[in-house]
Amino acid sequence: CVSCHHQTLPAVAFGRARARGFEVREESLARQLAAQQAAWGKGLEPAYEMFEPQPDSPANLGYGLFGLQGLGYEADDLTAAMVWYMAESQLPDGSFPGFDRRPPMEEGQIIATALAAGALRRYPQPVVSVDVGGVLARARAWLRRVRPEDPNQEVHRLLGLAWAGAPARELRALGKGIVAAQRDDGGWAALSGLSSDAWATALTLFTLHEAGVLTSDDPRHRRGVDYLLRTQFPDGSWWVRSRTWPLQPHFDSGFPHGKDQWISAGATAWSVIAMLNEVEVS
Repeated sequence: CVSCHHQTLPAVAFGRARARGFEVREESLARQLAAQQAAWGKGLEPAYEMFEPQPDSPANLGYGLFGLQGLGYEADDLTAAMVWYMAESQLPDGSFPGFDRRPPMEEGQIIATALAAGALRRYPQPVVSVDVGGVLARARAWLRRVRPEDPNQEVHRLLGLAWAGAPARELRALGKGIVAAQRDDGGWAALSGLSSDAWATALTLFTLHEAGVLTSDDPRHRRGVDYLLRTQFPDGSWWVRSRTWPLQPHFDSGFPHGKDQWISAGATAWSVIAMLNEVEVS
């Protein structure tokens, strides 16, 4: 499949790097776009019949549309179908279904709702029979009520509120606690009982920047970037230990770090995305 950790998040990193004047392999990105179009195209018609076009759709479609936008993919019938399905799958309480447990990428309804809000913001094309503004308002209300169970969910709640259009004052107030959780080493942890890691640190830096809580010249942002620079491996990757139940048999993708390579690939992409906020768009 076109996976979130190996293709979608790297697509966001490549797109943002390209916007800042870095050279990327356009032929490789074109192959990825073609593969995603082919895979998603099979779900275009089923989406309008409310058959799930992707497993755990809020997460997979949310990450997928994030990557498509990162590569400059224009809105079309494919994105319209996926955005329509996403909006129509909202639950009565305002959240979105997220029942896969593959932390830190998929971990319940907070992450699903954040990713769904991001997708609706990213491709705000006319969606037949859907009040997108109402969908986002209900998502905001649910995110305000919900109580995160761990730091990873706390960060995603802030990100979801930012993408759902919460006011800046509210985002800054919520962000204070997340900033305060920065460790002495400059990083953040996904769980209170774990050490800092690249995924949690980079995602937190991205979210705090996206929500307008920290600017890239803030000393606390710099400490986080310094942590990422110190923990990068000589081959350019970052290593994060997997903490999810193995739903699939492991196979080697070619990325470093053995059985931790899937989360490490995503962590490497997030690290690049976070650090690119320190580089001006060319």
